Amino acid sequence: RETLATVVDRGVIPGIESQQNWLYPPGSYVAEYADLLRQSAETRDIALALLHRVLVREQTCAFAWHVLGDLLSSEMDTGGALLAYRIAACLADSWEHYARAYCDALGNCGRSEEGLKWLEERVRRFGSSSRAVSPWTTWIGALEQWGRPQEALRATEESLDRYPDSAELLAFVVSFAARMGQWERAGALLGRLAAAGNPALFHKAAVAFYRMRGDLDQSIQHAYDCVRESPLSTEACGDLLQLIAKRDGAVAAMDLASRWLGDHPGHDGFEQLYSHQLDRLALSQYRKYSLLLRRSRRNPQDGWTWRELVFFCCPEYQSTDDRRRGRLAIRINRFLQQCQRISPEAPATLRAQAMWSEASGKWSEAREGWLASIRREPESLYAYEHALNCLARFEAAERKRAWEEISRLLPTYSGRLFAARYNAMRAAEMFGFALAEQSVARWATLRPDDPEVLEARV
Repeated sequence: RETLATVVDRGVIPGIESQQNWLYPPGSYVAEYADLLRQSAETRDIALALLHRVLVREQTCAFAWHVLGDLLSSEMDTGGALLAYRIAACLADSWEHYARAYCDALGNCGRSEEGLKWLEERVRRFGSSSRAVSPWTTWIGALEQWGRPQEALRATEESLDRYPDSAELLAFVVSFAARMGQWERAGALLGRLAAAGNPALFHKAAVAFYRMRGDLDQSIQHAYDCVRESPLSTEACGDLLQLIAKRDGAVAAMDLASRWLGDHPGHDGFEQLYSHQLDRLALSQYRKYSLLLRRSRRNPQDGWTWRELVFFCCPEYQSTDDRRRGRLAIRINRFLQQCQRISPEAPATLRAQAMWSEASGKWSEAREGWLASIRREPESLYAYEHALNCLARFEAAERKRAWEEISRLLPTYSGRLFAARYNAMRAAEMFGFALAEQSVARWATLRPDDPEVLEARV
């Protein structure tokens, strides 16, 4: 951020362009700088001003329009965000991230049909060009994510007919076919991908295929190959750690994460991987606390770190004596102040505040906090668990009112409703099977092809 500030404010690029004179810094640098500033509530107004200025000068800067969409979306300005995402996607029609962001923004407004239709028209517009492979995978992925698996399967068949030898398409379809339970087809496509000459894509697809089949040894071998192909990919490293933890245990996974962190000190991604592994081991909690404190000093703008400190301290507050509780309360409130300073509206910040309210016995505040986080992020099973635990402490009428809100919110996000079965069973415990079945029937009308909903109804 400091380097980009130097570029934007002083117009100096490190290296061979350092002597270049500008009237204005290029829009891409300004947009990247604004993208960092928008992530903190303290500097969001500065980011907005920078984006407005650059878009007056460079109306065709797609990056700036997309960052503006992200900023407006975080402020719940739905109309403004949709417009900005649409402009970005049209200006840079080959950028898949922009296209998918516009589709998802429409879906989040209850207009998923419009977003999916737009992606399909985009695919048709590319025709038989080799550039159309990525638009196909974007469209198919959106169809699956927004609850249209049958349409996604038909689109997959059509795309394979057009591009039977595309390694990018084969890698995508292998994991998709496996998720759809088409094991023989996925295995055959994996064999074709192995012969396509792209080892990075092959190993990544093989990890997903064998993990879903439950073959941990094969999956781990390919995960190691993925890490060798992309040693700085935290996604590849995270997949390997999850598999190691399942086969060899949490200690083995933590040791591997610790070695990676030692090789890359101060790397945010490897620190988060290491932190997740420490969560599995109760005896290693002091290490996590020390890691988080060091990270907060290195980057006070890191909202994830401050929230993790709150989540770390709340269980200790609940289990310790009164004398230590006083010191912990001061510490937790200080961490929460930092969360509020950086991202007060973020779902994770709302969850951190709700967790502290729950730990300190403020059940009404905790209930409202968990419900507020669900409104912002309906896919968080963690929030549902705590919200329902809080509701058990209230009168029947209040519990029912809150459940009705949860029941309406749950089907509104993209992806499989993995929380459906859990919530249906908890609702049956709290309200009786009639109300639970009524809610699941409502979900089924909105998401008829979602396997989690079907299982919940059974």
